[in-house]
Amino acid sequence: MLDGLIKIHIVYSDKLSFRNNIIQLTQIILSSLTASGIVTIVLGKGSESYNLAIAGISLVTLVMTGIDKLFNLNKIINQRKTSC
Repeated sequence: MLDGLIKIHIVYSDKLSFRNNIIQLTQIILSSLTASGIVTIVLGKGSESYNLAIAGISLVTLVMTGIDKLFNLNKIINQRKTSC
């Protein structure tokens, strides 16, 4: 019985770890796109639609960061791993 519960905690921890990695990778990619877009905008080389796309990417980056901070998956993952 106890072995089954430990396995459930480990599997759940692995799923949360995968989701956390996806969120962090998405944040890194979107942040780099936003940074390069802002440089282009500052240099005055971007079109109107390009500027709007960068603003949209920046908004998505903000939302992803909020999700990361709200759910704090690293803390949950560590709690699950230490409880095993």
